[in-house]
Formats: sequence, structure tokens, C-alpha cells
Amino acid sequence: MINKNILLATDLSDLSIKAILHIGPLIKKLQGQLSLIYVVKSYFSDWISSHEVQRVAEQRLRHYLQRLNEDGTQTGNVIIEVGNVADQVLAAADGMDADIIIIGAEEKSALQRVVFGASAEAIVRQARQIVWIHKADSFKGIQKIICGVDFSPSSKGAFEKALSMAQNFEASLEVLHVIHVPNVEAIGLSKNIGEEKILAYKAQKTDELDAFVSDYNTDGTTIKKHVLWGNPAQVILNYAEDDDTDLIVLGEKGEGQIKRMIMGSTTEKVMRSTNCSLLICR
Repeated sequence: MINKNILLATDLSDLSIKAILHIGPLIKKLQGQLSLIYVVKSYFSDWISSHEVQRVAEQRLRHYLQRLNEDGTQTGNVIIEVGNVADQVLAAADGMDADIIIIGAEEKSALQRVVFGASAEAIVRQARQIVWIHKADSFKGIQKIICGVDFSPSSKGAFEKALSMAQNFEASLEVLHVIHVPNVEAIGLSKNIGEEKILAYKAQKTDELDAFVSDYNTDGTTIKKHVLWGNPAQVILNYAEDDDTDLIVLGEKGEGQIKRMIMGSTTEKVMRSTNCSLLICR
């Protein structure tokens, strides 16, 4: 996945500053150009007529870009806006024709900060771009990627990006399809017949996953495929934690969800709880 224009939204917290200063290797690997945006909440402008907050923020961000540029990272612009954080970030991303928006988030309390957290969720819900939720104060490389798929158009896009990332970073890729165990008694089946049908259904989904992956050129990439039981979001979260995953890749919407403002429940739950970085694809 090669991105020409990358926009990183920062709230200038300690963690997000560390992320900016150490994200150069990721931007280089993506062969992208990095711009930074900081949005001053509109209520500040009501009583700081001198716009000192904006000036200080711009000064700091320009200093960070200069440091990154000196380290060989391709850098773009510093953008300082006043108003609603999500609205301004989305407008800036569209205005610069960004390919990806990066949002910094705390590792243990993902997207739960009072101000920036709510804005981050709004950005993810409404962005036309791929959104990368960066869950660390530095970039230490990507060795393990997992991609959740439900065979919807959105998950096809997610798999394409996950495969591209795996090839670009020479990382392993694990593809997960998660199915619920049906309540056989509720649908009027005996347990024996129900178990047979459950196993047959899993075999069918395994074949579908094999066919899904076979449509792509995966030469040179280590790919493992898994059909697993359980709640999709929790299974993905558990698998990522147990397997020491560096990056989760998911589609924005599940089957049948077509409105821009609607995000798939699995993606939303993973976004709120994961301790590793997350790439959300359109």
C-alpha cells in the first residue's frame, strides 16, 4: 500500500507528540508525504483573541516536521484550524486529497480520551480515506498482521490492503473469518443433527475463505487462514492479543451497511478495545 498524501491528526498530548517524532519509518515505508493537523477547539477562540494557541501549535508542529525531514522523511504542510475537530480534520483530508488519515490513540485506553477520543470516532465513521489508528508512541515495524473478513465488499478492500501491507513490510498475514455457533434447540434441531450441520457449515465457510484468498496473488507472503467460532469482535481482539499482533486490518462496514455514517459493529468494537494498531479500510 503506497500512500502519496498522509495526514496525521494530533492533540499535542505527550503520547501523540512521541508518535509524531517516531513515525518517520512508517511514512518512509509507505513512501508517503506527511502533513500534520492540529485543531483548536472552537471555545478557545472565544477568549483567546490573540490566537496564541494557534501560533504556538503551528510553531511546534513545524519544528516536528523539520526534525522528521532532517531524518529523511518526506514532509508536507502544517495545518492549524479552529472549530470542531472531526469536521476540520475531514475537510483538511479531503482538501489535500489525502490517501490515509493517521490518528494517535493511547495503547490501554483506545479512543476514550474525553475530547480527542470522541473526535477520533467521528473521523473514523465519516472519513472517505483509510484511517490508521496508531496505538503506540513509536513505530517498531510490522511483523504480524491479522485481517478479519466476512466476504462483504468492504472486507475485500480490507484484505487487499492487508495483503499489500504484508508484502510491503514482509510481514506474516493471518486471515480470520468468524462465525457464531447457532442455538440448535431454538431452530428445532436435535443436538446430533445440529452438530453435523454446524460442522458442515464450517466446512462450507472454510471453502469460501480458501476461494476468497485464492483470487489474489499472494506469492512470497506467508498467509494463514482460520475459520473460528464466536463473537467476531471478541475473537479478533483475543486472537490479536494472544498472537502479539502488530496491526489489525478491517473493513469499515459489514454486509448490507451502505450509509457513510454507519460503521460495522465488529469494527467499532475492535476500534474501541484493541491494544494494537488498527487500519480501517473503505
